[in-house]
Amino acid sequence: MKTLRQIADSSAGTLLCLVVALAAIKFGTLATLPETPAIFSDLIADYLFLTWPTSFFGIVAAVILLLEVLAGKSFPLDATAGKLAVLFGFLIAIGALFGAINSPQAWIVKEHIAYYASCGALVLGAKLYIGNDENRCRYLFISAGIAALLVCVAGIEQYFWGFARLRAFVAEEMTRGVFYSEPMLAKVNDSRVFATMTSANVLAGFLLLTAPLGVVAAAKFGERLYPKAYGKLIFGIAAAALTLSVFLLTKTRGAYLALLLTAELALWLAPCRKIWKFASLGVLLIVLVAGAWFIHKQGRGFSSLRERASYVQTAFRVTRQSPLVGGGWGSFSIAQMKYKTTPTDEVPRDPHNILLNMLSQCGILGVVPVALALSMAMIGLYRARRRSIWHTALFFGATAFLLHSMAEINHLVPGEWALFGVLAVAGTTAKEEHRASKGTTFAICSAALLLGIATLLMHFSLLKRDYAYSQYRKALDERNFEEDFRRDAAIAAWQNSPVVYELAGDAAWRRGDRAGAEYFWRQAWEISPTRPSLCRRFAAVETAKGNSIEAQKWRNLAKELFPSDPANR
Repeated sequence: MKTLRQIADSSAGTLLCLVVALAAIKFGTLATLPETPAIFSDLIADYLFLTWPTSFFGIVAAVILLLEVLAGKSFPLDATAGKLAVLFGFLIAIGALFGAINSPQAWIVKEHIAYYASCGALVLGAKLYIGNDENRCRYLFISAGIAALLVCVAGIEQYFWGFARLRAFVAEEMTRGVFYSEPMLAKVNDSRVFATMTSANVLAGFLLLTAPLGVVAAAKFGERLYPKAYGKLIFGIAAAALTLSVFLLTKTRGAYLALLLTAELALWLAPCRKIWKFASLGVLLIVLVAGAWFIHKQGRGFSSLRERASYVQTAFRVTRQSPLVGGGWGSFSIAQMKYKTTPTDEVPRDPHNILLNMLSQCGILGVVPVALALSMAMIGLYRARRRSIWHTALFFGATAFLLHSMAEINHLVPGEWALFGVLAVAGTTAKEEHRASKGTTFAICSAALLLGIATLLMHFSLLKRDYAYSQYRKALDERNFEEDFRRDAAIAAWQNSPVVYELAGDAAWRRGDRAGAEYFWRQAWEISPTRPSLCRRFAAVETAKGNSIEAQKWRNLAKELFPSDPANR
């Protein structure tokens, strides 16, 4: 008969493998966009087919960690995997705390800290589950491979049928008089596959990390057939064709470059003559020049490259103001509005770089744990790459993923950043790991218990907040008589956040209640006095009052905050 500890351990392991396998399907959305909270469905069945609110991820991660602490596992701290788990589990989350010191938008701090705590909880729980059992590592590799294959099936369905359904729906809505802006229509008509992820770029990053494991998992499954060699070949080729086709359909140039550079690295590490290695460099150079020419002549141009370059410049500008602890969470977006030169209304929340994100907003104290974790992970995976085909696939997948993460938002997606941490810990786990002393294990597990409880409480609070917002949005859409009640509940749940106040003001304005609209917008402005959208709303209020001079002052302020925004022209 199983003991309580054994039940807790097996339950945590099952849940962990499910989370890894469903990483992209259920947790592929952004985690640090507090202005776009989750929308909840009233039908339980919908949660089988929709991505889950990101707060669910934090709750599940905390439950896994708490179950493993209950199981009473010892901790191999002196091994690479153990140190990695501590870095991901505690130190990166502690580094995120420094972003609270100078934050110009205090209302978004909680989301960032909760996010990194949840990712850390999952990685720490994974290490407690694995111990030094290589079979358990293989379970996680297989789960990650399944995740890659599942999201690719979703991508194929989207490309051939999903986009057509979406465009037909939009066309029908427009015939009813529903307005769709030009940027929205451009997104609707975009053919880049994003499947269940938040964007095509994020899907490409996910596939760089997991597709090699998916191919290995399919090939291993093929070995069950007879003859083994043919089964392995057929399933391996089929998985490679599936994942590569969806990867190419993302049309993500940065991901293509990451794949090419990783392929070049693989050739240099392969046991072949040096002449072939140097020749491959020439081929790579030709491919890069040809690709640049094609992008310039036939593609979308280099606007996104210029945009990424501006992110880097802004990140260093923010860092220079406070090198040690950074500009604080939310500082990058405010600075980017000011320095942005491209004429679009898009404002990223981070510099699309895993290191610059922490450096600019949490300073040197925040970026050091991340840099240590990534360095230790890649060194450990490099040393373990010959241990098995799984380890080889993981090393090259992780390399491509991190290269891509230098120019994309992969670290803001729980289905990617936490998964990278889990796989890094699994890939550096070895049989010969030594167990930590009882005192060390007790200290780590005690800290893990506190982390699990804190993560659980933070994400329950965020879940409650997002649900209140969702109910208010629903009341507005349905013109529900309980709208005011829902609004008050949402405001209470969001506390010091401008989001609900701005939404409430918009609702009052549509009803013709100018005084009510101005009241709620003023509340939002007191919390966050750097929002050009509010400036334009105040300009509209003053125009309605006949105060053209005051209206122009608000328009000038909006332009000062965000000079390149087309709305300010």
